[in-house]
This record gives sequence, C-alpha cells and structure tokens, in this order.
Amino acid sequence: GNFDRITSNYEDLKSILPRILGSNLPSVLAKLGNVNIAGDVELTQKYINANVTMLSQLGYLEGNLAMQNINNIDNASYQGNIKLDAFDLGTLLSQNDIGKASLDLDVDGKGFTQKLLNTAIKGKIEKFYYNGYNYQNITVDGSMKMPYYKGYFNSNDPNLKMDFDGTIDLSFKAKNYDFKTQIDYADLYALNLYKKDSISIFKGNINFKAAGNSVDDLAGKLQINDVSYQNSKNSYFFDDFEIVSSFDNDRVRTIDINSPDIVTGQIVGKYKVSQVQKMVENALGSLYANYSPNKLEKGQFINFDLTLHDKIVEVFVPDVKISENTKLKGKINGDEGKFVFDFTSPNIIAYENTIENVNIEIDNKNPLYNAYITVDSIKNNKYKIADFNLINVTLNDTLFVRTEFKGGPKSEDSYDLNLYHTINEEKQSILGFKKSEIKFKDYLWFINEGETNDNKIVFDKYLKNFNFEKLTLSHNNQKIDFFGTMRDSTYKDFKLTFDDVDLNKVTPSLDSLSFGGKVNGNITYKQDRNKYEPISNLTIDSLKINQFLLGDLDFKIEGNENFNQFKVNSSLKQEGQEHFFLDGNVNFVGQQSSLDLVAGFEKFNLAPFGSLLGNVLSDVRGNATGRATIGGSLTEPEMDGRLYLNDAGMR
Repeated sequence: GNFDRITSNYEDLKSILPRILGSNLPSVLAKLGNVNIAGDVELTQKYINANVTMLSQLGYLEGNLAMQNINNIDNASYQGNIKLDAFDLGTLLSQNDIGKASLDLDVDGKGFTQKLLNTAIKGKIEKFYYNGYNYQNITVDGSMKMPYYKGYFNSNDPNLKMDFDGTIDLSFKAKNYDFKTQIDYADLYALNLYKKDSISIFKGNINFKAAGNSVDDLAGKLQINDVSYQNSKNSYFFDDFEIVSSFDNDRVRTIDINSPDIVTGQIVGKYKVSQVQKMVENALGSLYANYSPNKLEKGQFINFDLTLHDKIVEVFVPDVKISENTKLKGKINGDEGKFVFDFTSPNIIAYENTIENVNIEIDNKNPLYNAYITVDSIKNNKYKIADFNLINVTLNDTLFVRTEFKGGPKSEDSYDLNLYHTINEEKQSILGFKKSEIKFKDYLWFINEGETNDNKIVFDKYLKNFNFEKLTLSHNNQKIDFFGTMRDSTYKDFKLTFDDVDLNKVTPSLDSLSFGGKVNGNITYKQDRNKYEPISNLTIDSLKINQFLLGDLDFKIEGNENFNQFKVNSSLKQEGQEHFFLDGNVNFVGQQSSLDLVAGFEKFNLAPFGSLLGNVLSDVRGNATGRATIGGSLTEPEMDGRLYLNDAGMR
C-alpha cells in the first residue's frame, strides 16, 4: 500500500496484523512510542519491501529496505538504505553513554541479534553522540559479523582526524585484533577521554596485532610510531614505542616495553589486571600488623624492572619532571605477602620543588628496617632541605619512623623527628610524634617534649576527617600549641596558641631586619558550612625592631561570617602612652583585596626602620606624629595623610 500518513505504535501494529506482525516485530521497537509513517510498503508473511519515512518519539528515520525471511525476524535478510536524523540510539539500545545520531548508511546482510548479525555497512555518520561528545563526519566501509568488525573507518571530526583499517574480533573464547590506525589529530580533552589537562592533543600511528579472551591473557604486539603529544606545558615527540606480551608454558606472563623516550624494561608475573591495585594496597598495608588485607586469588605475583625517561611523567603530570635513568625495581607476592621496592632518581622537579638524588628502599620482611629513604636536597624559592634521610621499622602493630635533615639557605637548621603510625580499632589512622628536636637559629625546640599521649593526628582512610590532638612545640618555658578538628570541607575548628614565645626565636633571619618581644595569645578559625569565624588576638610585649624598643603591641583581627571582611584593631603603647594605632577593614571580592584603614602616629620612633634604606641613607632618627588613611589593595596600598617629623635627621 501507499500511505500518506499512518499513526500507530508497537502494540497497535501487533494487534492489527497479529498473524503477520505479532511475533515478527522486535520488542525493542516499543521504545519508538507513537510513530507517524508515510510511504510505500509491500508486506507478506515472508518479506517486506518498504520505502518509508517515520517520525517517532526517538527521532526521524527514512528507510528504503527489502527484507526477507521475516517469519524468523532475528535472522531476517535485508538490503537497502537507512537514514537517521537526530535519532536517539542510546534510548533504543539502552546505552546511557550513547545519544542521538544522524547518519546515511547502505546495508546488506542479515540478523538483528548479536549472535546472528552479519552485514556489510557503507556510508556516512554525520553526527554521533558518545561519552559526552558529539562526533561528526565519520565514514565507514566494512562488514560486521558479530563479534568482529572488518573494514575501513575514517573520522574527519574537528577533534578526531583518524583512519582505521583492519579487524577487531571480539569472540567469546578468543578475541583477535589486527589493525592499523593513523591518528592525525585527537583532542583527548574535548573528546572527554582525558580531563586532567585542558590541552591534551595526541598524534601517531598504531599497529596492533594480538589475541586473547581478556586483558589478562592478551598476547601480541602493540607498536606506536611517530607519536606527538601536547599539553598545557609543552609539546613532546617520541620515537617508536613497542609493547610485547607473551606467556610461557606455565602461563607466566612477560611484558617487554621498549621506548627510549618513555619507559624501557620488563614486567613478569601471574596476576589479574583488576587485582593489581589490591595487590599494591596489600603490599603497602603489610607494613602494619593490624592491616586487614584485600582478598586476592591465589598464586599471583609481579616482578618489575623499569627505567623511566624524562618525557613520560611530564606528559601526564605537567608540573612534575624526572631526569633520565630514573629506575623502579621490585617484587610483589600475594601469597607470601612479600613486598620489595627500589626507586632511584638523580633529579625530580615537582611543583616548583627541585629534589636531588632520591633513593627509596622498601622490604617488608627485612628485620632491621622496612623502608629507607635518602635525598640529597629539596629546594624551592622559600626554603632548602639537605641531607634528608628516613628509616622505619614495624614493631607489633605500629610503624615507627625516624627522619633527620638540615634546613635553611646555609643548612644551619636541623631536624630530628620521631614519628609513629598505626591503625586503631575504628580503622582510623593515627600519626603521632614521639619526642623530637628542631634546631632553628641555634635555638633548640622540642615537639612533645613531655612525651605525652597526645601530639597526634587521627584521620580516616578517605582523608576527609581529621582530629589534631594538641601538637606542642616548646623551648624552655615557651610553647606553641595547635589543636582542632576538620570534617570534610564543611566543618573546621582550629586553634593556635602562643605562650611567652620569643619573637626572635621563631622568625626567619632577614637582612636589615630583626624582631624581638614576647608573643602571647591565640588564633582561632571556625567554619560551619558557609559560616566562618576567624579571630586573631595577639599581644607582643616589649616589641623590638632592629634592637630598638617600640613598646607593647596589641593586635586583633576579626573576620565576618562570610569570610570576606576583616576588622583590624591594633595599638602600640610604651609606658602607657599610645604611639601607633591601625584600625579599619580589609575587604575581599573574589581574589581582589581593598583596604579601608586609618593609621595614627604619636611620637613614633623612626630609628628602627633606618636599616631598611640600606646603603643609601644611615643614622635615621627622630619621631613622627600625624594620621593617614590607607586604601588601595594589599599588594598596592595607597596612603594619604600628613605626618609631622620631630628631631628628624639622617645621613
């Protein structure tokens, strides 16, 4: 018949022609909902010839098909052309990662089930939504006989320009791959394949020939040539890259990796890829007697010996760069619970820190030590650490760690820290300090000098909830205490207290500037969801700058609950007379700051600040009286006011 328009649905068609269509319509067509059909249809119990257009709830379809053997619909034959326009294939196929498609394909084959499908397809896919991205301009010319595809595939999408030619056989018992792919341009970020860097461009040629039922028994060779990769930091070019996977008679797997630019070495073992992470977790957890290991299948082990080259780490983590000849070697045995690991690197640059000559040795069965770490130096633009070494051993259910290193630009500071880590009955981690020493500016400070049971941090395995149980830093009768609680990102309650702390002993050495005085008071910070309560209340008795006594400083800052305005009240007095005050607000809008402050001076001594003028001027003397308003920002303050100088002079 010829139809100008028919409106129907799956159930109606079955009931109208029960003898012809009742058992011959695939049930998946019910998802089309109500459909409007127009065109020519010739229908018998054995064949259909149709040249129709159809508008359904899922989208537009146009077909010119001849179909035979429809009384066995799963294995029916068909020839013709199918066009889709914004058709929701994902809903039809019940695949959440697939969306709408627009295509024009010629088909010639048979079968509608995965088992019986055997068809040639040729044509163009204008649009195809997959994994959050809408692919465009794809050409296919091949055959699908499930479970394999053999043929040609070309993508001219603006974010994926590639050619594929070969076979992918996804047979149940043995999957076979034999194909070549030329990728001229692939924006992995735009395609939602790699989201850690907003710039992620891959180019290269891939040749893959392998067989296996799964990734656990896949044997073959992967070759990648003429590879380039661009991220937000740089562009990288690689020579040939080859991975060969093979098995011996005992089904022990050997993976040989050869790339002079990326990684070279070998991985040998019996293991399931899905359990490798659990094997590593058990290996690290084995350092604790009370660790509850993951359940593993028997007989699994991994031995590895790899040399990393400088480009590979920087590609995936742009802020990290390693030097040539960085080596990893180790053994993990699931049945024996054995873990041996050696890591050496001449140089690592990570997040603006330069780390020289790193050596890590781990052996969980060694009776003398379980881990030993040495580092020649760790440098950044603020501090330098030298001669770092760490050694640990497990006794009963506790991991004890001892580390020593020097600090400062001239390595004059020294650190001798004793820590421990264990897991409590609630499966929480406890990181604590035994009595430890810090020598800073030739003054000896202690952490947990009284060797109490606090001075520890308790946290969960998800690193979301932390309880800081009074960490104490002390020197003679001076103390700095820190304690508080943090629950995920919504709740914080911290307190930092100072008790008769000599300002000179805790401030770094600066050219032309030194401090003195006794610090008392506290700094508190509270957050409960979107409400904040930051308060600083400090006093510095007998404040000195460059050995000149200025008086007693009272310094208070209180923030509002929105954490965007801070009220400042400060006063400097000597013998009951106020010589300086600073009052007002510091405001924030996003990352921008604005100042609204008033400063007052009353016979304020100028002599302490003479050395800040360097070699230009000397013997600065006198005092200042007056007022000034301070505006602008923290980085670029603007002062407006009038000061009167008394008995002032300089040379």
